[in-house]
This record gives sequence, C-alpha cells and structure tokens, in this order.
Amino acid sequence: MLPREVPDGGLSPTQLLNAYNATPLVKEGLAGQGQTVVVFAFDGFDQPDMDSFADLFDLPAFTPQVVGGMAEQRSGEATMDLQVIHAVAPDAKLVLVNARPSVEGDGGFEKLGRLLESVSAE
Repeated sequence: MLPREVPDGGLSPTQLLNAYNATPLVKEGLAGQGQTVVVFAFDGFDQPDMDSFADLFDLPAFTPQVVGGMAEQRSGEATMDLQVIHAVAPDAKLVLVNARPSVEGDGGFEKLGRLLESVSAE
C-alpha cells in the first residue's frame, strides 16, 4: 500500500498489519509478548480513546504507562502512535514518555539525556 492509497480515516488494524508486512508474524503467534515499546511524545492521550479503539477493533484493553506525567496538550499524535503500535503488537507493554519538559528552557540536550536515562532505568 502506498501512502496515497491510505483511505480517509486511516487504516484498520488488519490493514496496518498488511501495510507493515506483519501479518506473517501474527500467524506465527507473535503479537509483542514480552516486549516494551516506548513512545516519546509532546502531547498526551485520553484513556477513553484507547478504550474505544480496543473495543471497536476487538483488541485487548490497554492502558499505556506514563513516564514524566501526562502532558496537558492533546493533538492526537500520541494517541495515534499508541493505537498503531497496539494494533500491530497488542500484547506489548506500551510506555508514553512526556518529552515536553526536554524542550522547555535551557539545557535541552541535557534534559533529553536525563529523560532517556530515567526511562532506561524503569
């Protein structure tokens, strides 16, 4: 599937699996078991959006772990990232890291380094 072929409204989990050529993995029983996927984001998500997505597509319920506090801003980017990952690897642990503090004020690279270290430690 080419980017121009993506329908309005996005792809369903089955379409995502096909687009990322992950269907063979699912057929082998691989669905992210024992894996952790970390998403660095500048916005947050609303849990009801995660619940609705899982219900709509008959996926297991999921609640991403949040590191660094939930960002107040909601632009949809973190929501989409988490939902796509859950569609492809529904058994993986999802972690959302609030990266917003790393760009506020001075010392951005130092802040980002400390943020990466803190996630690695968890």
